[in-house]
Amino acid sequence: MYYYEGELFGSQSGEQFNQEADIRLLESLLNEESFQLLDSRDYPIVVYGEKGATLAGATVVSNEPVLFVNSFFLEDLMGDPEEGKIRLEHVLFHEFVHIEQIESKRLEIGSGTGIVIWEGKEFELCTNSKTLEYFEQPWEKEAYTRELQYTVDKGMIPSFEEGWEALLAQFK
Repeated sequence: MYYYEGELFGSQSGEQFNQEADIRLLESLLNEESFQLLDSRDYPIVVYGEKGATLAGATVVSNEPVLFVNSFFLEDLMGDPEEGKIRLEHVLFHEFVHIEQIESKRLEIGSGTGIVIWEGKEFELCTNSKTLEYFEQPWEKEAYTRELQYTVDKGMIPSFEEGWEALLAQFK
């Protein structure tokens, strides 16, 4: 596990990321499974703070997949650290699915363009994760499906079907 160093999303204009306090916060929320997820993959991590921004994600910087985590999301998880560690594990697993999609060239993210190419087809990117439109993007559907299967396999939820129903219920 290592932290990204270099130019990032306008950091030349003073944007701060991977601050020591943010890194400590992330590391305090990593359970054993999360450490294993991070150690089993060699992708740089960016911890940044931007209110209202994406909680976590995967993107490409200088042709390299990068995992990013919002420190405001991490602070929210600290409200219940034990539950927060489990939630972070799910989020990391989900984002690693996106990194695999990027590496296999099935998912191409146009930096700042609002356009995503999924398996050769162009899509307008929906970034509002609270909408059904976001969930129905094919790369998200795949990531949620694999995340749910991961939680079933670990015995965190009783069945895939129950997890899927609970996930869809949040959009009703």
